[in-house]
Amino acid sequence: MTRRRLAVLAVVLLGVSSALAAASARAEGERPLPWEGGANIETEAERLFGQVASEIAGRPVGVRCNGEYDWAQLLATYRIGSAAGYAQPWWGFAELSPSACLFLDRYATATPKPAYWCNNGTETVTEWVQKQKRVRERKPLLKNGKPVLRKGKPVYVWKVRIVTTTVPVQHVREIVVKCPGADEWRNYPYALWTLAHESYHLKGILDEAETDCYGLQAVTSVAKRLGASEQEAKTASDYNWTAIYPLKKTSYPAYWSAECRSGGALDLTPGDGIWP
Repeated sequence: MTRRRLAVLAVVLLGVSSALAAASARAEGERPLPWEGGANIETEAERLFGQVASEIAGRPVGVRCNGEYDWAQLLATYRIGSAAGYAQPWWGFAELSPSACLFLDRYATATPKPAYWCNNGTETVTEWVQKQKRVRERKPLLKNGKPVLRKGKPVYVWKVRIVTTTVPVQHVREIVVKCPGADEWRNYPYALWTLAHESYHLKGILDEAETDCYGLQAVTSVAKRLGASEQEAKTASDYNWTAIYPLKKTSYPAYWSAECRSGGALDLTPGDGIWP
């Protein structure tokens, strides 16, 4: 596939740092990087991503993965601070950043898929709990600060005093254990969203908020197309919706819409109760 350089650039999903891919180099025996071979070679990863994009776009389109140097050149040429991908509706391809392609490729080839949490476990925790008890004490009866005497002997009364103590209490609770690499897990659902977002641009959608919302709703199908189970795909989709999308309201308002919700004007399947 011959690749011509971009004439027009449309900034799309922001946030996946290409710096994450900068330190990644192919060691001997490892899978080729998604952009390996240069501009004239379509890698296996690019072919797969292009198939996914074509299904969403409703027409044959391609996906181009860029190495660090090429991506930096594009960003510098068009004065873009950071981006995960570029596309315009009239193009026949989408350009993806190194990190977006790298995480997509890792996701596609992983079994099981990368997850934020792995398995359930238990741990014993110690809590310090305050306890109170009533203590009855025999005290001399006082009047004006002096003991009251009866037949020459002190008169005693019973008084109750509240005593507070702090004691350790141990109990076992269930926990979920982080998988190795869980701290970078957020990059996988975001990369899935990036591919979906660009695919909707290639479908003919220009508006960024509309495109972002449609892409959000396609994350589940993109993840399943890359081999994820129903639950794995839903986990990725739910994470984008609950952890990432709300931040865009203030950080990237052009990519956010109040109508991007279940039953909203941008709900692609209103009334089915499924979101996103």
